[in-house]
Amino acid sequence: MFKTTLGFTRYASVVALILIGGCAAISEKECYTEDWYQRGLADGNNGLTSSQLDSYMKICNKAGAPVSADAYLQGRNEGLKHYCTPDRGREEGLMGRSYKRVCPAHLESAFLRSYKPAHEVYQAEREIDQIHSRIRSKEARLEQTRDPSKRRHLRNEIRDLDRQSSTARNRLQYAERELRIYGR
Repeated sequence: MFKTTLGFTRYASVVALILIGGCAAISEKECYTEDWYQRGLADGNNGLTSSQLDSYMKICNKAGAPVSADAYLQGRNEGLKHYCTPDRGREEGLMGRSYKRVCPAHLESAFLRSYKPAHEVYQAEREIDQIHSRIRSKEARLEQTRDPSKRRHLRNEIRDLDRQSSTARNRLQYAERELRIYGR
């Protein structure tokens, strides 16, 4: 059992490191055969920061393999042209992903024009879901509680949450309107 748990723990650690690194991990063996332009292109398409190159260099230097930083950066810059679009800004925002300030100045404003309202939509929807979950929890407690004082307190909390939900719905409607207007 210990070996299985240890193996799972190591596996989970590797998966976590890959996810933290933006799904762009590389093995020492790959360092020798990597097409650095293509790697940069993929990383740019995924909106990864240029610090990803530092990670590759650290791994490949340890293996004694060369890294073509110029080819990588050329590919990444080309990939960013595909990432830094209004459509991608909308997609990233609606998925709740954070923007890492990777877009070149001449592309950033169009990206952000879609990203910001889309991210607001994501945040408002998430807030509404959380509020509704809290309301359901309090309603369940209300059904189980017989103490009049506790019931009154729970009803007041539910009313407060309803008001918060209304405010969040208003923010959601505003963000959706902004997304329709500017997120094209």
